[in-house]
This record gives sequence, structure tokens and C-alpha cells, in this order.
Amino acid sequence: RYTVRGLATEADEIMITLGAQHAIALVARTVLWRGDRALVEAPSYPHAVEALQLAGARLVTVPVTTDGGWDDDVLEQVVPRTAPALAYLMPDFHNPTGRTMPPEQRERLQHLAAAHGTVLLIDETMSELGFDRAEQPEPFAVGSAERGASVITVGSVGKSIWGGVRLGWIRADRDLITRLSLARLAGDLGSPVLEQ
Repeated sequence: RYTVRGLATEADEIMITLGAQHAIALVARTVLWRGDRALVEAPSYPHAVEALQLAGARLVTVPVTTDGGWDDDVLEQVVPRTAPALAYLMPDFHNPTGRTMPPEQRERLQHLAAAHGTVLLIDETMSELGFDRAEQPEPFAVGSAERGASVITVGSVGKSIWGGVRLGWIRADRDLITRLSLARLAGDLGSPVLEQ
């Protein structure tokens, strides 16, 4: 699905999880050190915020509004000033504002994150909800390698198919998938293959 949407992806760049929440928590525990700063949108998905806090992150916020979306000026100030280790963002049909980040802003954000060593954790669980669009937006990570940005993408079928199917995934580079696989063993032994 990622390759079809414009982001060449191999099987070893994907980890199946017990939903997007499981993916977010696993990434937070693996990427963050206690006391690291993590940028989050305000408002944001509350369970993602909890996962970052449980991993020991000190949160820094950037506003997202129904009228204006993400404030470029605030991003340009907050990221250099706080140098967050991780930024959790929902750029497609943002929860709860419903905003979608424009392509030019995605590119600027990738450059900004690359310049300050911030890993972008992109939640695409809502990205397939654009039923009135002729085509689905490109994955956020398209072009990130050329811009030097580190992008981890999480997704699930809970919103687009059925919430009872606890099936999610992480799309990241092979080295991080290996680290996540090792870190995962402390909390669970893998996804239930038969049910999923």
C-alpha cells in the first residue's frame, strides 16, 4: 500500500502491531530517553500524549486550529528552541480538528526536523478517511530521505475498516524496526497471527 501511494517500502520496513496505540507506545519507549523533549500538537490524540509521558518525555506543544491548521511561525520558533527528540503529529484529518497539512508545510517541517535532529512520528490512522477525495494523499514520509528527515509512520485499520480489528503497523527504516522488535519482547510476544 505504501509503494502504491508513492513511498517505496519493503516488508522488513514494516512491523505489525496490536493497533496504532500499541505502535505509538512502542516507538516512544524505544526512541525516547527519560527527560527528552517531545513535540505534540495542541489539541492532540490524548492516548498518544499519555504514551509519550509514560516514556518519560517532557512535552512541548504547537497549536493546531480548525481555521489555520499548524502554525508555521510557532514551529519555526519551538523546534530550534527546544530541540525535541521526537515530534508526534497527525497531518491527515487531524484528531480533533480534521485539518490536513498542506504538502509545502510537510516539506518545510521535514527540513526543520532534519536540521534539529528531531524524529517525526507521523500518525496516519486517519489518512484513509477522505472519502470525497479523488485520490489518497501521499504518505508524509515521501521525500524525507532526500531532505535528511527521520520519519516513522504508524497506522491502523481501526478507523477505516472496524475498530474491533486490533491491527496496526509501524513503517520505519530497517535498523529501527530491528530495535523495535527487540524492545517489543519486554511487553508482548507479537501480534496474534490467526485472529489478525
